[in-house]
Amino acid sequence: MIARLRLDSARTHILGGFVDSYIKLPEAERKKFEKKMKNLPSKEKEEVMEIVTSWEEKGKVELLSILLKEKVGRVNKTVLKQINKLSGKQLTEFAKALLNFKNEKDVENWLNKFRQNI
Repeated sequence: MIARLRLDSARTHILGGFVDSYIKLPEAERKKFEKKMKNLPSKEKEEVMEIVTSWEEKGKVELLSILLKEKVGRVNKTVLKQINKLSGKQLTEFAKALLNFKNEKDVENWLNKFRQNI
């Protein structure tokens, strides 16, 4: 339904955040969702998957931000903004690297090095 509303990106994210926070699908409902996804026309399926992927990445960023703060302490907003811009694949690499961070400088160095390798 959200894909059919044709909302702009900001409204989609707000609505998606609400759905993600307050509506957790039980296993049976998740399977129904996946079954319906298979039967959607390609264009609509792409739109729904884009929304779902966006929610998943947002969740990863939030989780990694929490873990990072626990690991190294306070993290400045510039670093958090840079993490927010990472793609799903980049977030996975960041999660692996996070295990070795000792302080915020390690995080900054990783982000700088990672940007150079792109």
